Amino acid sequence: MLCNGGKTSSFVRKLEETVDMPLDSDVFQVPPGSNAPQQVHITQGDHEGSAVIVSWVTPDKPGSNQVVYWRENSKENQTATGVVLTYKFYNYTSGYIHHCNISNLEERVSNIAYNITNGDCTPVRDESAPVYIIIGDGGNQEGMTEPQPDYSAYREASYGHGIFDIKNRTHGYFSWHRNQDVYVVEADQKWFFNRYWNQVDDC
Repeated sequence: MLCNGGKTSSFVRKLEETVDMPLDSDVFQVPPGSNAPQQVHITQGDHEGSAVIVSWVTPDKPGSNQVVYWRENSKENQTATGVVLTYKFYNYTSGYIHHCNISNLEERVSNIAYNITNGDCTPVRDESAPVYIIIGDGGNQEGMTEPQPDYSAYREASYGHGIFDIKNRTHGYFSWHRNQDVYVVEADQKWFFNRYWNQVDDC
């Protein structure tokens, strides 16, 4: 997926310390369903880009610790089994924390072709490449790079959080929210399509 780039928000973050979001904010609502997974994270699992770690939390009971996955254009499912942990800190007891490592994947880790000799880094159309959503400035205290690269979809210098809502097997919806808005106000959003089940050209 390629995005139409060139959009930088005019929002400017306050210099003073911001107030924490209240615990009754709607962003902390529990997802519907019995023992539904929460705080799902997918991170790179090795240095070569051929593994991922899937992590999630179930609040009431361990539930399943398995992840089902498959190769593109394959009807044969594979299953990876993870571990389930909990911890206690004074009067607090965590939920059931799942970590599942999936290895030996055929995974392209970037859709950007980088030529180290001339510094060019431009998008390369690749339907199978992952989409990267970066929240935060990565420790960059100098401000955002100008001019904004053509392949950069949206930028804003504020603290925030993202919600990725998997609607069904074909559609996912990502929304990004400023923390200081207190309640859910979308500052940016994007629909994602599963190319295995819904092969559309959205460029």
